[in-house]
Amino acid sequence: MMRKRLGDLLIEGGMITREQLARALKVQAKMGKRLGRVLVELGFVSEQGLVEALEFQLGISHVDLSITAIEPDVAALIPEAVAKRHQIIPIR
Repeated sequence: MMRKRLGDLLIEGGMITREQLARALKVQAKMGKRLGRVLVELGFVSEQGLVEALEFQLGISHVDLSITAIEPDVAALIPEAVAKRHQIIPIR
């Protein structure tokens, strides 16, 4: 199954307009940044709004590590080099 593009999700969710998406895509093409980052930098969407849209798009949820206890024995399940390379950390 093909997942929806971020811009389309944000438009459908009423978070941005087609015009804002078009402007952001032009900036993205010129600057080479990720679309979500461009949308935030232009002030079209908040960081939180972007996170929520990405969670929906990818079918995942984020974890606030500032309020989540990570058990050392669980963290040890993944070798440190692998965790760093993929920017992951097991929490459960």
